[in-house]
Amino acid sequence: MGDRRLLQIDVMRGLAIIAVVVTHSLTVDTLVGSWAVLHVWQAVPVFFVIMGMNSASAGWSRLPGRLRRLLVPFAFAWLASLAIGLWKGTVYTGWESLLLRLPFPGPGNYFTPVAIAFAIAAPVLVPAYRRWPAATVVACVAADLAFELAAARLALFASHPYVYSAMAPRYLAAFALGMWLADDRFEGAARRRSLLAFAASSLAYLVAANGFGVQAPFVTAWRTQNLLAVGYPVLLVATGLSWLPAAPGGRVARALAAVGRSSYGIFLAQMTWFMVVPQKRPVWLAASIVVSVCAGMLATRPDAGVRLAWKVVGGYRFGGTFPGREGGRDPGSGRDPHR
Repeated sequence: MGDRRLLQIDVMRGLAIIAVVVTHSLTVDTLVGSWAVLHVWQAVPVFFVIMGMNSASAGWSRLPGRLRRLLVPFAFAWLASLAIGLWKGTVYTGWESLLLRLPFPGPGNYFTPVAIAFAIAAPVLVPAYRRWPAATVVACVAADLAFELAAARLALFASHPYVYSAMAPRYLAAFALGMWLADDRFEGAARRRSLLAFAASSLAYLVAANGFGVQAPFVTAWRTQNLLAVGYPVLLVATGLSWLPAAPGGRVARALAAVGRSSYGIFLAQMTWFMVVPQKRPVWLAASIVVSVCAGMLATRPDAGVRLAWKVVGGYRFGGTFPGREGGRDPGSGRDPHR
């Protein structure tokens, strides 16, 4: 995957992280009624497809850095969760803490352990894919399917839903198809046909599930976020690579790319925000997006975060120019664990 795709990926991650906040702000009835299975409910699968695409440079020498970029921000979220739990009088200290369950629950807690699992698995999966691409993708899809079928029958997952949510095999097919999507060896009409066929079957499943109540034999608490739907987020990412700008252009694209580069920090920020503010309250939607984005960017890319906060509170409205802005350039990108 060349550098020309980096902007599109950052923009897609920016859109995806905003979709995550929207998902946690709206009621389930609103999401179902608006057919969220075709838009905001695809945010997390999109993240894991992109994670697979960005795994080309994965190796054992890079693993400590990747883990550090995941665990250090999570440690601050964990401390915030502990403080909130003590304040509210509810602190979890059970064995699920080994799977990074937070002391006080926040939406999306599962994301970090799954991302860590893929960071550890990538130095194995990527070389296997390079040598046996088709076999590796088929094996990952088969393992994902086997896990989903088994999970629906295991009492452990029924009694401990967080454990199921934190299992990386749920997104193994998405990760593998991300590697395939980034592989220039398979560009061309054959890949487009395969992608469209796979996406069409996933779209049919999503329509049947959301419109007619059809259920797959998997864990039902996660609705359509499973193997049968994975072709659709792969298509969304492929469409973004084709249609989104490949070079810095308008302000919207640059803003979304900046948000995307801080997407992990924003994910943790929204998780902490919803520990304090009730979820599923549409009245908080705008505030939730602004607070999560600004706080996440301040934590991961302070210069960009302060610039964004300045704009939000009206610095430009009063004719101000943020100190340090030169030549219309946005601040440089930071390191993101999704890369």
